[in-house]
Amino acid sequence: MKLFIAALAVAVISGLAAIASPPSHILKRATVSDVEKSLSLIISDIDALVSAINALPTSGATLSDVVPIGLNALVLAGDITDSTADFQSITGTVPNSDAISILATSQDIESAVINVVNLLVSKQTVLESVIPGAALLGLTTFRTLTDNIATAMATVAPISTPAHPIVPPSMIFALRTSMDNAFATAITAFGG
Repeated sequence: MKLFIAALAVAVISGLAAIASPPSHILKRATVSDVEKSLSLIISDIDALVSAINALPTSGATLSDVVPIGLNALVLAGDITDSTADFQSITGTVPNSDAISILATSQDIESAVINVVNLLVSKQTVLESVIPGAALLGLTTFRTLTDNIATAMATVAPISTPAHPIVPPSMIFALRTSMDNAFATAITAFGG
């Protein structure tokens, strides 16, 4: 068990180090294609996280039952951070047709994130019985990460004119507000 905990600590520290240092995004400018790929990774990561949460037993859970949730959350956090960096490195605004596609993917991410948050709340008792406070930390972290990516996305949203109504930043902020409300409710449920 001591070896398992040590290995888990190394994995967590490695994951946090990867999140803290996205060198590839600092050295290059992202393209719209890069952004679309990174958003697709987020969708895949959320699917893996949902599977890990659903695999959690309703009672009698142990640390080994919770570890996959934490590891999948770390991967997701890293990909959200990378995607945020991609959006931050785009110069100018995203073309309208691409912005519409990105908005559709972002709406899918919004509903998936809200689903994950609600799923975590439904597993609150078992999560807190194994690692008290871990879910609250995760929820707080992901609230910040989703806020950061929404802000970065809104910065490159195309400018809407009456003649060309397109994806204004307000649509991105509406998605952010929806996710933020779900996070706020869950954080309160976990005692935050």
